[in-house]
Amino acid sequence: MAETKQNSIKEAKSATPANEQVEEREIKIKRTSRLSKKNKILLIICVVLSLLLGVAVLVVKFVQFSYQRVNDLTQLNYTVAQISQIVDNIRQVYMIHGSDMVLNNNFLLKSGAVPKSLIKNGRIVNPYGGDIVILPSVPIENKKEQISSPTFKMSYQGLEQKVCINLALLNWGDLSKGLQAVATGYVDGNGEDVALTTIDNPPEPDKPEEYLDAQGQLRRRPVRPKYHFNVAKPNDKFSPTPFPFEKARAGCACAGGRFCSFALQYMIYAVDNPNKVDDALTAARRALQKQ
Repeated sequence: MAETKQNSIKEAKSATPANEQVEEREIKIKRTSRLSKKNKILLIICVVLSLLLGVAVLVVKFVQFSYQRVNDLTQLNYTVAQISQIVDNIRQVYMIHGSDMVLNNNFLLKSGAVPKSLIKNGRIVNPYGGDIVILPSVPIENKKEQISSPTFKMSYQGLEQKVCINLALLNWGDLSKGLQAVATGYVDGNGEDVALTTIDNPPEPDKPEEYLDAQGQLRRRPVRPKYHFNVAKPNDKFSPTPFPFEKARAGCACAGGRFCSFALQYMIYAVDNPNKVDDALTAARRALQKQ
């Protein structure tokens, strides 16, 4: 009996450490399980927060893009209305004074032809912060080489490339509205406005190309004028307005810190009636005499 008790006591003592190890393992497993659950919950929370943050960033970017788009369209519409007003004012001033001397910034500022909202420190400034330059252009002549209409050109300088492209893509009208040409370009290091310079240059006639056909007869290909790639004309066969996108982007070449420019050339009067110039000037002067 004594031996049996001693054996049972020994077995109990030997079993106690084993039980303790089992309990410790169970405790560790439970702790690990709890930690893994916490980690999973934290991971899920982090994933959800990341998704929410990503969505928030996308929403903010979309709102910024939409606001910028609306702002760009608003400025573009304002610019179109502004150009239309300036063109009308220049025509009225020319009808009164009847001389190319009115077609420059200084005279137009003094005559009130330029809206006050565009005048800053004696300069005519466009909505994008650059200058508006107005100069006389090459007059239009009829078949008898008589001047049908004086013309003027106007350049919006200091433009970003996307603004220049957007202006070039617009339909500015046709000859019935007096539009003669539009041009894209930039202001170079010497202050020369490429758009303002090239808009005056007519297309250069190309020499007819001679070739032999299948029967050995000498033929000539039709003459196609060489155009400046940055100039377009209303209803023109080869380079009509408005510019196609690729041509507009090529013409608005204002990389390397340069700013783009966009120019328009308008007639004072319609070219379909050579007598309209004299008639309009006479009527305007009579009106002034009655005042």
